[in-house]
Amino acid sequence: LRGNEKVFIHLLKTLIADNENIADEVRNALTEMETERARNLAHTLKGVSGNLSVIKLHETAQELEASIKDNVLDELDRKIENVEKALADVARAVKSLESDLPAPPDAESDGADLSELRLMIMELADLLAKNRVESESRLEAVKKYFYNRGIDDEVRQLEKQIGIYNFKGAQKTLQKIAGELKIEN
Repeated sequence: LRGNEKVFIHLLKTLIADNENIADEVRNALTEMETERARNLAHTLKGVSGNLSVIKLHETAQELEASIKDNVLDELDRKIENVEKALADVARAVKSLESDLPAPPDAESDGADLSELRLMIMELADLLAKNRVESESRLEAVKKYFYNRGIDDEVRQLEKQIGIYNFKGAQKTLQKIAGELKIEN
């Protein structure tokens, strides 16, 4: 990452978003007697958190995976709760890290008025309609104009949809963003 805090924070936010329901997913898998699926969920979380050096989350996911693998059932509830707590700690840390970063430029300070933003959104919508992978880089160019506008959840959803090539879903999310910004696209 070469010290790029924004990229690191983005990766942490993706980790959080992708695993926000992990505890319930593991519980459901165990209830349905799908121990291999439960173990795989814990294993994946262990790997991703380890790659990002999120030590406490990595350790708790590793302990959960071991308990599932070794069929130590009396410890599972506590281990799942530990994973939930560690993930919540990561979410709090990310919020703290974000507040320490300098505020990104907003559309006004960058000289982009609503008509320019409208054009950028239209270009992104066109790329999405054509199922073009270039939409990801176009979103990166447009995204800075979305900061401090109360649409962070929608922008994260749009990023995720484009990242998995769900262009139809991304089109709907972009329309919602345009509506929130009172921009017709």
